[in-house]
Amino acid sequence: MAGPDPLRRAACGAALAALFAAPAAAAAPGPGLVSQEAAGGVHAARLETPAGSIYVYLPDDLAAGDSISGTVSYAPSGKTDVEREQNLGELRGYVVEVAGEPPAEGPTWVRVLRQLPGPTIVRFLGPRGAPIGEASIPTLSAAERPPQPPSFEVPVFGQAGNPVAIGGPVSGAPDATRVTIGGRDAPFLAQSPRKTLVRAPTDVVGPTEIRIERDGAVAEAPFRVLAVQLSADKLDLRRGERTTLHLEVGGLAGLDEPVPLSLTNRSPEVVRLGTAEVERLTIRPQDVAADGTYRLDRPILSLRSGAFAVNAEAGPARRTSLPVLTRPREEKPPA
Repeated sequence: MAGPDPLRRAACGAALAALFAAPAAAAAPGPGLVSQEAAGGVHAARLETPAGSIYVYLPDDLAAGDSISGTVSYAPSGKTDVEREQNLGELRGYVVEVAGEPPAEGPTWVRVLRQLPGPTIVRFLGPRGAPIGEASIPTLSAAERPPQPPSFEVPVFGQAGNPVAIGGPVSGAPDATRVTIGGRDAPFLAQSPRKTLVRAPTDVVGPTEIRIERDGAVAEAPFRVLAVQLSADKLDLRRGERTTLHLEVGGLAGLDEPVPLSLTNRSPEVVRLGTAEVERLTIRPQDVAADGTYRLDRPILSLRSGAFAVNAEAGPARRTSLPVLTRPREEKPPA
């Protein structure tokens, strides 16, 4: 997958970024460094190289003995299409090992995590096979493994471009399940026996529906896609300078229940955001403007020059049970 990774919008220099599941905080790690973070039901490990970044996505509920699926994503650096294409070829020369085995051909793989003590290791190897770095993913023992949910459940809303966790009894290959949101395919990210994780499309905003198809059976539920954006009046701040952070959440038309929202300063050593490093808010239906958006401003004070980042995350969302997957009725031809 070429181009910037959709789960992370990088903060470069003193630039501001809206991050959801960013493996790094303010600045990107140096070449050869591995960072990791769990958010939205996904555990992401990231390797930074001179040619760009490699991301590995796994479910965040790993347990020994599980059959899991994950994805590898590439974000090549470069100022032109030619440079990015060249760097993409270099990134694909790296090897990613999960639990001691490289992924199968293609962007996804299935692995059975052996019943061994300790975490699951994601290891990055260079094009010549030399180890570069690794991430240690927390893994439950077989005795601690949660049971499979008896039915499917989905959140009532999600953020555009971010993970959506669909709980339920999962088995088989990732391509056995197809998820669409607003009629658009929701790309697969990761899967455990207890949930499937997909990425909400970026070209659908507002109230719509989520549809799950598996082995010819279908289930649907109402779903809302929120578009969360951050901006600032000035991005290049010197020590002591001030600016204003602007938050805008779209897709709220017809909202009939509160939406939790958190605003997090990922770089407290670089800037001071408002009066708290983490601010938890609630968007009420009466707070939504006529155009279906919610807006909020917060002051920023620069403590020193350097890269900084701010997260804006909607949720956690209330979850709703889906009806049992049913096969669509076949229409009989007219007599």
